[in-house]
Amino acid sequence: MIYISVSKAAKMLGITRKNIQKDIFEGILETHEGLVTLDSIRRAYPTKALDLDYQRNLDNAEEIKNNAALNIGKKQIIEKENERYLKQKILSLNKTVSLLRKENDILREKLEEK
Repeated sequence: MIYISVSKAAKMLGITRKNIQKDIFEGILETHEGLVTLDSIRRAYPTKALDLDYQRNLDNAEEIKNNAALNIGKKQIIEKENERYLKQKILSLNKTVSLLRKENDILREKLEEK
């Protein structure tokens, strides 16, 4: 069973919280721990319940969009961190190669001296 807050139900249905609370008091709407059941809203407001479903779909789409934006932002941060790490690694490896070349040159000179 799906539950939504009294405020959200009122907002989606375009009525006041007072009307929702009246329907709860009269037993028209079912509640559980302060939340209204979506099924009872559909029964009590059959024509407006379609708007409620539409609004829930819009809310879900908005949440998906926001999550996608966050994931894109995280991905960009990770890519920048990876790029920075790879640049540092390349610099470090270049220094190592340079040192090894110098060492190789020194060893080559010593071999040629013998």
